[in-house]
Amino acid sequence: MRFRVFFLILICSGTTRGEDFHAAVTESRWRVEVTEDRCMLKQDLPAFGQVSFARRSGEALEFILTGPSAYQAITRATVSLMPSPWQKDGFKPRHYQVYPVSVANSQGMRLAVYGQDAESVVQGLLIGRRPLFAFSYQNKTDITSVSVNAVGFQSAFVDYEQCLERQLGLQPGK
Repeated sequence: MRFRVFFLILICSGTTRGEDFHAAVTESRWRVEVTEDRCMLKQDLPAFGQVSFARRSGEALEFILTGPSAYQAITRATVSLMPSPWQKDGFKPRHYQVYPVSVANSQGMRLAVYGQDAESVVQGLLIGRRPLFAFSYQNKTDITSVSVNAVGFQSAFVDYEQCLERQLGLQPGK
């Protein structure tokens, strides 16, 4: 509930609109990256950074937004699951807990969603919803938003599930 209130405050308060980042439909590319102990599903966000789902064996799913160091001092943040522009079904946004993640040597900023909340974001993307991060930093009053595009997610997610099964021995959906 407090996340909904925070999101409404971000939208309706005296804050000003900051920067908006997103991948255009024509630039939206999801790709799978594999390491020895981790499978990742990533999308680059032009002029900002990237978003990724990552999972290691024995650990919960992580949904991570990575951006430039100019946005390090996050003071407030939320992520909401929003309808894509082509979806006109009266969907009410869902809001999830976001955690700032420390980055060594000031090498950028990271916001993360973990576990069941990250799984819920996956389910939203699979039906075309788009995650929208909204945050303020360095005690500024304007809100920066980063929107993740759902285009191409379904087909890339099939490859990601195959990685989980092949590399980590995890069954899809577990």
